[in-house]
Parts: sequence; C-alpha cells; structure tokens
Amino acid sequence: MKIELETKYIKFFNLMKNRPNESLYYITITDVKVNTIKGYRSKIRSGLFTPLRKHTLSKGLGCDCIIAVEYDPELGKGSLKMIDAIVLHAHILFSAEIKEDKLSQIIKRNFNSGENIDIINITNSDTKDFSCGYHFKQRDILTEDNFLFHIREVDKHNYKKRITI
Repeated sequence: MKIELETKYIKFFNLMKNRPNESLYYITITDVKVNTIKGYRSKIRSGLFTPLRKHTLSKGLGCDCIIAVEYDPELGKGSLKMIDAIVLHAHILFSAEIKEDKLSQIIKRNFNSGENIDIINITNSDTKDFSCGYHFKQRDILTEDNFLFHIREVDKHNYKKRITI
C-alpha cells in the first residue's frame, strides 16, 4: 500500500471519527459470492453505501464511508502456499446519525442471507484507532482498487461537498 493511500485513509478516518452527533460503525462483510476486487467493491457500494446514503439524505443528513476489500487472511499474511481460490472480504468504516438497528436493517435488506455481516458501534470505543490501522495489515498487496472513499468535507466557504475517490 502506498504512503499516499495510507495518508489519505488516515485523514478521512480522522474526519469521520470527529463528526459531532454521529455514530461510527465498523462493519465486516464476508461470504459475498464475488471473486474480483472491483466486483466485490461494487457489490458493497450498491448493497451498503448507496441505500444508507439515500436513507440519511432523506432525513436531511449525510454519511461517510471507507470501504476496504481485502484478500484471504493467509494471503494477507504473506503465505505463498497454493490456495484453491482467493477469498475476499470487506471492512467498512461508516459514519452517520443512524441507530445501529436501523443500519443493520438496511444492510440486511440489501444482502443475501448467506453473507456474513458483523456491525460494531465503535463511537465510544477506546480501540477505534486500531480499526484504522487494521486495514494496513495487508499494506504490501493492497492498491487503490481495494479502497473506496465517500467522505463529506467542508470547504473554505463552509459548503458541504462530497469526495468520492
């Protein structure tokens, strides 16, 4: 993973964790039946971010999301042993004014029952900075294709704008 990508990730994570009145969630999704990075990222975007963004916008609110699609843990640890298939999974940091039960309801409505979804509210967690660093464990094999950022920023005129990278 390039230094610029890590710097961008940390900058956006810090924006997200400091949003007043918003909850910060750490979401892990596994067992999605997609075998390419771009396809997996697209599935997470359409099944998670787009419906959540529509929900928060309908309430006059906004949301932020960092999606990191990672490889099988063995491959991520540098194991060069033969594996039958590369298994992907995603870690998502999501920030918005939304209750955990509503978040869970929206996500589960957009994914199949066979997919494993784990949602943790890390807003008040002493270990939330660990969640940011956790994505760097596969730094040697991840590229910009593995990430998707949807972040609100405030420019110098105090207008809200969204950054999609």
